Amino acid sequence: MAVLTTNLTSGSDSDGNSTATTASISPASNNLILLSITLRNGSSIDPSVSSVSGNGLTWVKIDSTVFDNSSTSRRTVELWRSMGASPSTGAITITASENETDINWSVDQSSVIDTSGTNGSGAIVQSAKNQDTAGTATGLVVTLAAFGSASNATFGVFGTDEVVTLTGGSGFTELAKINGASTPVSILTEWKSTNDTTVDATTGAAVFIGGIAIEIKAYVAPAGTITGLSSVTGVSTMVI
Repeated sequence: MAVLTTNLTSGSDSDGNSTATTASISPASNNLILLSITLRNGSSIDPSVSSVSGNGLTWVKIDSTVFDNSSTSRRTVELWRSMGASPSTGAITITASENETDINWSVDQSSVIDTSGTNGSGAIVQSAKNQDTAGTATGLVVTLAAFGSASNATFGVFGTDEVVTLTGGSGFTELAKINGASTPVSILTEWKSTNDTTVDATTGAAVFIGGIAIEIKAYVAPAGTITGLSSVTGVSTMVI
């Protein structure tokens, strides 16, 4: 079976505080949980997430990039991961290093993945990031290295500044999208069940934009594992 990725929730917080809380989710056992975040502040300090908590899980940052480094208002995109055998139902709390004017998020879940390592580490083969801080881009490509297996999947998150419509790359399925018409920072998450080393998104207008992409490692059954039964002329035979 191929890797399957679905969205659990997405949302935004514009109250100007340092914390944001998602809607309640129910993560599945031993699934890779990906938390994508975009932040915007009104200062000369690069925004960042200091901690993530929730669902009885340990959350680990995969990568981050500042895509708007102007002097009075800055924007960042981050990607976090987690996994657990018995996650609890509940909300995720995102805590930033300072007060943020806006925090957007998408929580996505991948199944049929490698469950080795800790907190989802075995499901992440590689990550890459890119950004355009000139404010002139109408899209962005994040380039991954060659994939380790044809069974592995592709995931990307993109963030832009305000008043823009983000569109996922060719062949990608959009998981969640919050466009900048209602908040001064946008977010888009997308995935593809196959290999794609050029993870991209377009905007249709000149913007500041940043993105992070990862290769998700698919589950591989151990040699000799019984994966099903077939029946020929009434006699059951094992398929391995």
